[in-house]
Amino acid sequence: PTLEVDAGAPVGALAVSPDGELFATVGGSDVSVWRRSGSLFARAHNPDPTTGLQFDVHGHRLAWIGHTGTVVLWRPGEGIPRMFAPTRLGVYALAFVPGSDRIAAVGWDHLGPLFYMLDPQRGVLGTIPMQVGDDVQPRAVAFSSRGALAYAALGEGVFVVDRRGAMPRRLGGRDVADASLWFSPGGDQLVAVGGRSGATVWDVDSGASYRPALAGVVPQGGFGTVGGDGAFTIVSEAVVTQAVLGLRGEADDVRAWVTASTDLRVADDPLAFVGD
Repeated sequence: PTLEVDAGAPVGALAVSPDGELFATVGGSDVSVWRRSGSLFARAHNPDPTTGLQFDVHGHRLAWIGHTGTVVLWRPGEGIPRMFAPTRLGVYALAFVPGSDRIAAVGWDHLGPLFYMLDPQRGVLGTIPMQVGDDVQPRAVAFSSRGALAYAALGEGVFVVDRRGAMPRRLGGRDVADASLWFSPGGDQLVAVGGRSGATVWDVDSGASYRPALAGVVPQGGFGTVGGDGAFTIVSEAVVTQAVLGLRGEADDVRAWVTASTDLRVADDPLAFVGD
């Protein structure tokens, strides 16, 4: 089946809830949340340029990065979005901490690149220095269901911290630029999209990697999500691929379609990629 929704303006960002029942779009000055049926669930006015749009693990909250380094948190259908300003020099990426409402934001201040831990009720809880050079720009962050943390730093590659107190371990990907990162639902694989490599998938424990074919298209600066059922979405200017639910921004609308699991090229792989 195919469905169409009117986002009201060209779609600039997209997120899918972990259960695949909701998806959010940024169109013009609005953030809209749609049901899988295509009906509008909630809409919030958002005048600032928006990046990093994503749902929490329960699909109850949305977070995104607004203008001038703010982090915006919203529970769709309840009230207005709340804004946090952890740094004046910019926030590049964010991720919900598994099992909580807290958010880890990767940003920059006069001390260099830092992790900022945000709480919806208490604001900024603290900062954690990143183990990269002071002139390195952090570009992405992700948490796994096993509690591992991964981040990408421009020119330095992709790093993972897989236990409390451990030093970051570089997996590779020095050519990754403006990458997006996601863990598989089980937390044993990490995927990075962006840069000259297109997409790279790592085994978190061994560090082994491979590069999947994305229907012949290499996404640049892509973003996306991994759902709890193994659904995987990549969104770029040119291509969208996903195992269960796919979305594409075309001018003023978003088109979504569903692909049965029996149609997957790699049916036993939670990071399976299918074309349109």
